[in-house]
Amino acid sequence: MTMNHIQKIRSAVNGIPHNHNGHIIERRYFIAGSLASVFFGIGVPSLAKEMNWKMQKSAENIDVLVEMETDYSMLQVTYLVKNRSNGPLFLFNILHNRPGPNGVYEIDEGCYVELGDKEAVISKKQLSLPFGVLLENKMVPFVTRVLSRGNFRQTFQVPIPLFRAVYYEEPKKRQADEQATIDTMPVMFELGYFFGKPGTDELARTFHTNKGDVIGFDPFPITSQKIISVGPFPEVPVLL
Repeated sequence: MTMNHIQKIRSAVNGIPHNHNGHIIERRYFIAGSLASVFFGIGVPSLAKEMNWKMQKSAENIDVLVEMETDYSMLQVTYLVKNRSNGPLFLFNILHNRPGPNGVYEIDEGCYVELGDKEAVISKKQLSLPFGVLLENKMVPFVTRVLSRGNFRQTFQVPIPLFRAVYYEEPKKRQADEQATIDTMPVMFELGYFFGKPGTDELARTFHTNKGDVIGFDPFPITSQKIISVGPFPEVPVLL
C-alpha cells in the first residue's frame, strides 16, 4: 500500500487531524458517502455479495438485537434495545466532538472502531482511557433515555474497510503510514449503558448540539458503565 493511498483514506475518514506533538488524539468521525473509489485502488478484500446477519444478546433487564448489512463499501448497523427493567435505561450512544466556539457540540453519527489482534469492535460507549494518554477532560457520550419496558432503535453506517477511530490512541500503537495493511476480521458490536435509580434524572445535564438539545452525565465514572457485546459477526475488511 502506498503513502498516497493511505493519505487519501485518512483525509476521507478523519474529522480532526492527528496531533503528533502530544498524547491527545481527537475523535475521528466518519463520512457518510461511499469511499469505494479510494478503496478499490488499494486491493481491499472483496465481499462476494451483499450480506445480512442478525444476532441477539441478553443481559440482566436488557435485550439487544443487532443486524449488520454489507455491500462493497459500507457496513450498515441497526440495533434494537429493549429495557426490561422497572426504571429508565440510559444508553451512551450519542457520540460527539468537543464543543465549538459557541458552546455547541457537533454530534458524530458514526461509532468508535477499535482494532484488536483477533477482532474489530464497533461501539457506542464511553471509552477507557489508555495508559500513557494525557488529556484535560474525558469524552463522555451523551445519552438516550429509554423508558421502563420501552424500546429504542437506531441505524448507522461505517465505511469498509473498517478504520481505527477512537477519541484516545495509545502512543505505542501509532505506526508510520507505510506500515498500513488491509486484512479481514470478525466484528463485535458493543453498547454502553446504565440503569437509572431514584434521583438519577435530576443529575442529568442539558447540552446544546447541532442536532438539538440532548442530556448527558459528565463526568460519569466509567466503572459504573455496563457494556453488552453482541457477536462475533463474520469477517469484513479492515485497515490495520
